[in-house]
Amino acid sequence: MIEAAARLLDFLGEESQQHFDELRRLLDSENIAYVVNPRLVRGLDYYTRTVFEWITEELGSQGTVCGGGRYDGLVELFSGKQLPASGFAIGIERLLLLIQTLGLDKEIVNQPDIVVTYEDPAQNVEALLLANTLRHQLPQYKILNDFTRAKLKRQHSNALKSGCRYIVTLNRDGEIGLWDLAANTNETVTTDTLASAFLNKTITAMA
Repeated sequence: MIEAAARLLDFLGEESQQHFDELRRLLDSENIAYVVNPRLVRGLDYYTRTVFEWITEELGSQGTVCGGGRYDGLVELFSGKQLPASGFAIGIERLLLLIQTLGLDKEIVNQPDIVVTYEDPAQNVEALLLANTLRHQLPQYKILNDFTRAKLKRQHSNALKSGCRYIVTLNRDGEIGLWDLAANTNETVTTDTLASAFLNKTITAMA
């Protein structure tokens, strides 16, 4: 009966399909493996759009570490205010066991080296992709994204509070601003030259 039942994926509206396609594009761009499961159910009375589970093969039959989805309408039910969001639940014991199993139980330093910001709130996805590119090119740096969609001045204020060394800003015209807080210098670069600008600073500092 389950196999013969209609699939939700076959009845998505245009907006939902675009949202799902964008999510998959982001996962693909980061080479994050995933399986589209049309039978996944997680209390769909309060979830909207995408639901998900994070599964590992390192813990045997107890392989579901995290599960959740989007709660776009949940806050509005209680407060009347629209607040799109996503949420999840994590099995802490399973997560700790997985961290130990993978040998990741080392001290984690939260202070970032670089904070990526953006001039236009509509650029938040492009800023995420830019930061992920930097993570691949500059693995020695800890990189933080600002997801607040706040005005640029507020994003820079948050970045300064984080204690970072550099602030990268994606401008509306596509150019990138690089602010070296320690040297108090600003320069404008392109996507292609951003990583080399950091490498040049590293070489200069070593010299």
